[in-house]
Amino acid sequence: MIDIFKLPDKYRFELESLTAGKYIDDNSLYVYQSLARGRFSTIDPAMNFLMFRPFEWNDTDFIAFILTVSKEYSFEIKNIKTNFSPIEEEYEVSFEENGRPDVMKIAQYQRMVADALMRHDKTKPFKQPKWYEGAYKWIMDLKEKEDKREEIQLFDKFFTDTATVADIERALIYANRTVPMYGDMDTELHMSKDIFEKIITWTTFFVEITPKQKVQLVADIEFYMEEFMTEKLTRNNTHSKKVGNTSVSQSDNILTFKKHSSLFKEYLQKMEDDFGKTITIENTFEDRFPHYYPTAEDIRKRYLARNFLFMHILFAFEKLDFLKIITLGSNWDYREDELLTYQAKVELLPAFFNENITKKLYFDIDKSRLYVWGKEIKLLKFKDEYHTLKTMFENPKELPQEWFFSEIAERIDESNLNDKKYYNAIYQIRLKLEKQGINDFFITTKQSVKINKKYLS
Repeated sequence: MIDIFKLPDKYRFELESLTAGKYIDDNSLYVYQSLARGRFSTIDPAMNFLMFRPFEWNDTDFIAFILTVSKEYSFEIKNIKTNFSPIEEEYEVSFEENGRPDVMKIAQYQRMVADALMRHDKTKPFKQPKWYEGAYKWIMDLKEKEDKREEIQLFDKFFTDTATVADIERALIYANRTVPMYGDMDTELHMSKDIFEKIITWTTFFVEITPKQKVQLVADIEFYMEEFMTEKLTRNNTHSKKVGNTSVSQSDNILTFKKHSSLFKEYLQKMEDDFGKTITIENTFEDRFPHYYPTAEDIRKRYLARNFLFMHILFAFEKLDFLKIITLGSNWDYREDELLTYQAKVELLPAFFNENITKKLYFDIDKSRLYVWGKEIKLLKFKDEYHTLKTMFENPKELPQEWFFSEIAERIDESNLNDKKYYNAIYQIRLKLEKQGINDFFITTKQSVKINKKYLS
């Protein structure tokens, strides 16, 4: 049985690995991609913390996941800041009740001001006292009585912007404590949970990612996306993820990449027919999310029913160069009271409309374009690089074989058997592929070249 009054020593972080061969939460992939794109590595990341937090997660889910990934990749967390203005505003006593002035509260506040004036040092400017209630009043009262208490010392770290990663982890423990569903809401257990939930909500930081660390993160994301696109991922049935203080599980059946592609392409084609190549799309493949935070049972059912992964297919189509993501986030608008969903502004690219380009590997002889996983490599027509690929791709059955440069030279021009220039042609094509992030397409020796079989399957 859980002892709700006992504070754990450490916060329990949950990592969803990109390299474990298991499906991860669609929202987790969204955060991984946001980290790789530097969303939380700006000088002032506060706005990005607001804009790029998955709206299905609460703030402790979000902060805890970023810390987990940062630990895994050794990212450094810097410039930890907490905005106390909205926290204080939330707990400040209102002098109105049901839209009318509360006479009793006003009188009590006037006595508070009079008392403060009597004790005021006349050599200093007078500041109107502020009157708080709830968890903020509790922590301020405790500060006067027991300033050595851990809660006070932890609170002061955030209040003075001197908090460390260890302090965030400790605040997460307080924010995630189990409290009785019924009973007195004025207990220290409720108050400490409440105030540190608010602190986590309004805390931001800078995630410093070195070039070497970014290379590793991007490589792991690429590996995961390829596993998704080749349908090698399996359901993560041994891992129960915590979202919004409830344990959720993945759907028993997740649609294949082929089915994802079919549904998503049909949707994009319809949007393009109606609005052109630059369009704003929404996740129309599941019910919208209510503005208010739903019950634990709503969240659990939502995750269990999710078999279409909107972020997965969106990033897969970007990887295939089918589209360019211009903006990505939710359609949340503080002025409206509408249901939420993810939305993205995208530009559809030529590969989306060309069935040959959508193949994993294709050489367009007429346009002198090599397409590998949707990446387009432009070549000058009728030059050595063009003739080399034209020869290799001429017969699909011969494409997988080991090609000797002497054989390529013979097929291209029997009168000139200089095979060195075709070695150089393959080298130049390789450089162009590497600029597109494809580093292992050719397997070469001094005498021959072969296409890596992973691009042929």
